[in-house]
Amino acid sequence: MDTIYRLGKVEDILVEMDLSEVADDVAEIDGEGQVVISGWYVFVPELDIRLHQGIVGYWDKEMQGYMPELLITVVLEGKLERPDHIYLGRGGMVATMTNWLRGRLAVDEIEQLRCKIVIPDDIFIAERQKERKICSMQSE
Repeated sequence: MDTIYRLGKVEDILVEMDLSEVADDVAEIDGEGQVVISGWYVFVPELDIRLHQGIVGYWDKEMQGYMPELLITVVLEGKLERPDHIYLGRGGMVATMTNWLRGRLAVDEIEQLRCKIVIPDDIFIAERQKERKICSMQSE
C-alpha cells in the first residue's frame, strides 16, 4: 500500500530516507554543465504531475569535476516515458509549485496537496538480488 503524504511535509520525509541506491538521470548542458535529476519522484495525483529533485553543476577545471551550483525541482506532466511538459524551478517543491501554478492555488493549498513517493521497482529488484547473494554466501 502506498503511503500518502502532504506536499508541504514530503521534503522533510525525503531527507530522512536513504535514496542513494536509486539511479539518477544525468544530462549535460553545453559541455560545461550537468543536470542530475532524481530517479525517484513525488507523484501529485490531483494535478497528475511528478516532481523530481535535482542539482545543476558546472565543470570545475581546478577540482576536475562537476561542482553543485543550484538545487532545482523538476515538474513533469504527462506520460512517464515521454512527459508532455517540463518545468524547472529553483529550490524546493512547494516554492517551485507556487511559481509553476502562477497563483492558481495559494501556498497553503499547495502544501496540503496529497502526494506519494515513488521509487522505481528495479531498485527493489537490485536490493533483493544483493540480499540473496549475501544469504547464499553466508550459507556456503
